Amino acid sequence: MHGGCLALLLSALGLAGLRTGALPRPLAIAALAAAAVDALAPLVLALPRAALVIPAGRFPSFVIMGIAGYRLARGPKGS
Repeated sequence: MHGGCLALLLSALGLAGLRTGALPRPLAIAALAAAAVDALAPLVLALPRAALVIPAGRFPSFVIMGIAGYRLARGPKGS
């Protein structure tokens, strides 16, 4: 459940970053890519050998959210 919800959060962050231009394009694309990996987390229930999907999605997700939070807290460039 957590992986799916994290995927939704990152998808919203990535799409909003792309649409508004508030985030650099590579960061927004990275958020969408990490969301895709996080969306695979429920697969572990059916295939326990796929357990590496969880840390492979979570670690980049938290790094991306930290960078995005820092960038958004700084405000727009030039102000």
